[in-house]
Amino acid sequence: MGGVDYRLESYNDTATNGDTVFGNITTSQGGFNLGYAWIDADKVGQITQDDSSIFAVEGVATTADGVKQLTVGTTVDGNKVTLKSGSVSKGLSDSTDADFFQVGVSRALASGANAVITYTDKDSAPATSTETLEVELNVSF
Repeated sequence: MGGVDYRLESYNDTATNGDTVFGNITTSQGGFNLGYAWIDADKVGQITQDDSSIFAVEGVATTADGVKQLTVGTTVDGNKVTLKSGSVSKGLSDSTDADFFQVGVSRALASGANAVITYTDKDSAPATSTETLEVELNVSF
């Protein structure tokens, strides 16, 4: 498919009779990078790894059976801005999903370093959310 990148992986767990599917579809349109990523497991506890470069929140909770996320990114005045919003299916309990939202901004500095600011708001209990602000200065040698 022209202009669309996709990745699809399927893991078969014969011993527990359950499969896990990971997918990621991305495209760029009009200066925006758009993406949809998901993990779908037949049973809870089958998600044993996530791709942190894709997902804003890890979905490895023992009750989780899936993760879905929409991503939008663009560049504004030299700053790379990325928004991620999604949900971990059964992320808090067997009947409660864990929703999340993340905004990240990064900028290459004249010194060669890269400044990164990330704000994440995610459900940590049915009526409680946890907000995290991370500020990084990355230097490569």
